[in-house]
Parts: sequence; C-alpha cells; structure tokens
Amino acid sequence: VYDATNEHMLNEVFFEDVEIPVENRIGDENGGWKYATSLLQYERGDALLIGQFSRMLRDLAALTRKAGASEPERRALAQHRIDWEIGRLLTLRVVSLHAKGQLPDRESSQAKLFMSEAFQRLGVTAQGITGEFGNLTHEDGLSLLGGRVVQAIVGATTATIIAGTSEIQRTIIATRGLGLPR
Repeated sequence: VYDATNEHMLNEVFFEDVEIPVENRIGDENGGWKYATSLLQYERGDALLIGQFSRMLRDLAALTRKAGASEPERRALAQHRIDWEIGRLLTLRVVSLHAKGQLPDRESSQAKLFMSEAFQRLGVTAQGITGEFGNLTHEDGLSLLGGRVVQAIVGATTATIIAGTSEIQRTIIATRGLGLPR
C-alpha cells in the first residue's frame, strides 16, 4: 500500500484456506492470533520513531533559529522536546523489559500510543512553521528539510495505524494495564 508521498509503508496480506503440515507448525493449532499479538508487542516499542522525532525536532529548531521563531513556535518546540523525552523514557522501559526477558504488554502500547500521537502533533507544528514549502516532497527543489515535513505528516498518520490503531492501544492499556473491563 502506497501513501500520499508514494512511499511504501504498509502491507495488506490475506490468507485463505491455508494448510500447514503439522511438522512445520509453530505452536498450537489455531494459535496464530495469540502469537501475532505477542509479536506486535515487540513492534510497538519502536525506537525508530524516537530517532525520526529527534531529527525533525532538531532540524525545526535550527530552521526557526535562522528565521527568527515567534513565541508560540518556541513554546510549541519546547513542548515537543518534552514529548520526545517522555517518549524516549517510555521506549527505554520497553527495552528494559526485553533485556530482562519479560514481554512488555501495556508498556509497549503506552510507548506506541504516546509517540505516534506526539509525532502527529510535531508534524502539525512543522507544517505551520514551513508553510506551503513543507508540503513539497524531496524531489522538489524548493522543499524545506528535504521534504521530510510532508513525509512526517503522512508517516505520523501511518504510525497511528501500524501495530494497532490508537484506539486499540487505549483498550490494551485500559484492560491489561488498569484492569478495566472491555
């Protein structure tokens, strides 16, 4: 599946009437969903997003220093720096659990939910700072920050879908983390 910037970030795969020989099966019969959701806990603690967020924030700060940032822009960038630190600590918690041989459950969902939504907010700020030039892709000679603003906006939307939507993450946090009923 290609996004608005012609990048390939998502896949859609369907399996119908698949039969696996018993000797090739991993785990229990019909246990695939249980294994898939377990694997998603590893995908949700995505440290890559922390790096992308940090780079965009650093580049926006440099751009606004050159252009003379307004007070609201400086405040927004300061809030994004706080968001980055929170996301970094949430992600380090997931990494710490992995290192101890524990499966992060709600912790992965907390990190994924926070960072994907923080990245969306950063994209909105980036678009406000760069204006129309932020909508240009890296192929356009006039793009600011190498076209990464529009990629961040589209990518942030994708990040709220990958490994379960934000609503799914909230449900995981509520049921598994807080013990609330479905």
